[in-house]
Amino acid sequence: KLHEHDADPEAEHWVAVDGAYWREPEGPGSSYKFREHHPVVHVSHRDAAEYCKWVGKRLPGEWEWEAAARAGHFGPKNRTLFVWGEESDVEIAKKNANLWGNGKF
Repeated sequence: KLHEHDADPEAEHWVAVDGAYWREPEGPGSSYKFREHHPVVHVSHRDAAEYCKWVGKRLPGEWEWEAAARAGHFGPKNRTLFVWGEESDVEIAKKNANLWGNGKF
């Protein structure tokens, strides 16, 4: 069971693990080995912004992000709330979005 730790105000659902960093992601004794080809996950906005600054790039703006999320299907003919349309039913959303299901995250 995880112990209570200080919460990051910008990532309140994350758990701080003493000694964790990219080479030991779960803390001392863990390893990133066998994860070299895994996607990057759990990146805060601050981390992403700092990475962009480091490589001389920037984060996309809202419209750029929306265009990428809609895979180029955007513009006056595609002004729906969701990529799949206006349906907000959880079952429809589960089929079209990367969701964990009902309830609070």
